[in-house]
Amino acid sequence: MGQQDKGVPPNFYKGTSSSIATWLHKNSEDYAQAIKRITAYMNRAAGNLSDADTKRLEDAKVKLKKLYQREAAVKVQQWGRRNEYDVSFLKMLVHAIVDIVPGAKDIPLTVEFRERGLTAEGGHFLGKHEWDQLKDHHTIVLDKKQALKHIADTVAHEIGHAVQYRNKQLSRGPSPTGEHGWIWEGRWFPMTTELKHDDRPWEVDARRYEAYGAQALKVLQDQGLVPQSSGDKMQEQWKAKGLIPKNPVTMGDLDGLPDDQVMQIIKGLKGGTMTETEAWEIINAAK
Repeated sequence: MGQQDKGVPPNFYKGTSSSIATWLHKNSEDYAQAIKRITAYMNRAAGNLSDADTKRLEDAKVKLKKLYQREAAVKVQQWGRRNEYDVSFLKMLVHAIVDIVPGAKDIPLTVEFRERGLTAEGGHFLGKHEWDQLKDHHTIVLDKKQALKHIADTVAHEIGHAVQYRNKQLSRGPSPTGEHGWIWEGRWFPMTTELKHDDRPWEVDARRYEAYGAQALKVLQDQGLVPQSSGDKMQEQWKAKGLIPKNPVTMGDLDGLPDDQVMQIIKGLKGGTMTETEAWEIINAAK
């Protein structure tokens, strides 16, 4: 039978082709190692595999290849400190959204999760989309300190803008008089348009894509693939020390505070040198 693959869960290779491919993609160093693991199992179990088993495992190989091809086209990066979620999960979420957004799979895309502090029109930064026309590459930059639901919505919303550019619904260009602006489905809008950001037709259209973010997140939740955030883990640590009152401070409550105050509150609550009341006083004074 040869050496067993001790890294996989019990009865792992009896799962669906999708679950096998997804797990190997997440838990292997690269495509070569992932394929080697599944091939080694098939060689060990060759005499005991039914035709249906063989087909299921071959299907897993095909899906595994597609996952790595997709990863090459869609890059996910995370910058800064105090990450709420591991980058491997964020990759899974972005890829899940790309998979179900019509027209998104073939778009060269980089998604960057960054520290809060960036600003956008209308106030707090959530996300933005940039298109390098020369390289035909799309970049989405997001505030990584959003709640997970908002991350999924924002990723899907900004992917919607990439699809708009790819489908030539949206572009940028000059008017007949040379003034620069946006062109939406043949209609030109000046950069100085008086339309509020959320009322611009390409933003109205992009909001419908947010449903894909919610759908992808629900699938991952139903599959038990959504990990605890670092904030949730911290809450458990605080609770174990008896530091959680009826109205506890969460990581979301710290959003928008200067970094030094965030660290002051976290260290104070975790170390027991600050009460929740004192933390709320700092938060309310800053906001």
